Amino acid sequence: MSKHNPALHRTAGSSRVGFENQSLLRSHLPVSLTLGKNMKRFPLLLIAFVIAGCGPLVSGTWSDDPKNWERAFEEYRPNDGIKIIHSWYMRTPHFTAEYAWFFELELTEKAKNDVVKNDGFSKLPTLSPDDLRSRIYSDCPKWFSPEPLSDYDTYESKTNRGFLILIEKNGSRSFWTHYQL
Repeated sequence: MSKHNPALHRTAGSSRVGFENQSLLRSHLPVSLTLGKNMKRFPLLLIAFVIAGCGPLVSGTWSDDPKNWERAFEEYRPNDGIKIIHSWYMRTPHFTAEYAWFFELELTEKAKNDVVKNDGFSKLPTLSPDDLRSRIYSDCPKWFSPEPLSDYDTYESKTNRGFLILIEKNGSRSFWTHYQL
């Protein structure tokens, strides 16, 4: 036993060396060796982490909810010239981002031109119904692209696979969808 370190002492009748000053111990040992009493809390912390990471607090399905645009685009509201008619958003309770969303929008002529001229999207040839189903989340709302697909120009994001925009050729409606599962 060291006479120079008063924090170190030997318990009577034992060869065990202990520390009187636990904060001194914690400041000099790796965290993994100092859990001790906190180990009882570890399962609770692990459960809390898993619950928070799995997203039950942010998971769910919302139809025509005013916050759907924010959920999908992390913007409070759409740009000028875009009016939301219908929306549907679903997020799964998973630790990775798993979601699907659909929007029916009304676009001004300027907003429509901005989408068409956007370098981040490629115009696709007219899709067949099977082609469209293979590119979108399977549970599509009934209001999403109700007209024959030949009535729409279809654009796909170059960087976000699964992000499609359908724009009426002779109208102002547009249908946007994206999913990541």
